Amino acid sequence: MTLQNASQVDCKWNYEFLNLAFNDNVETEVGFVLPKYAEIDYLSMMVFVKTIDATETIDVGLLSTEVGGDANGFITGLSIATAGWIKPSNTLTQGTNAHYISATTFGVLFLPAACLGANVAEQNAAPLFINHMGDGVAKTMTYTCSAGSDAFAGVLAFRWRQFPDPTFWRWV
Repeated sequence: MTLQNASQVDCKWNYEFLNLAFNDNVETEVGFVLPKYAEIDYLSMMVFVKTIDATETIDVGLLSTEVGGDANGFITGLSIATAGWIKPSNTLTQGTNAHYISATTFGVLFLPAACLGANVAEQNAAPLFINHMGDGVAKTMTYTCSAGSDAFAGVLAFRWRQFPDPTFWRWV
């Protein structure tokens, strides 16, 4: 079986900058729907804090009521108490046998849960990151500020690209 009229596809990166405001622990849509087979670059996901909210944090993910949705799947517990661009990060800790990730503000859609808290022989200190590929089901991007947020204003930034859906290509 061969593909009829195969062609190159240019999957250019798109950049999104979406406004955010405090929401006191209410999962809120950001106005972006991730298409099926669209990939989000984990290195690009960040929040610009324009108005700080001391002691508060923000989660970013996919709508929790959608099948496969995870409200903190991209960013979890990122502090919004400092102005400027803030990126998710990991804390590596030396365990009995090896380094392990003891804390992270990356969500499990970028950092598989299997890498978290590992403290066994042969575990690498370098975390395993993956870009997230949209499945067409869990697709509505959301954010949630921690309970008590009452001042935060900022911007969510990330880049994504669309891959083609080969199921619609003509195979002969």
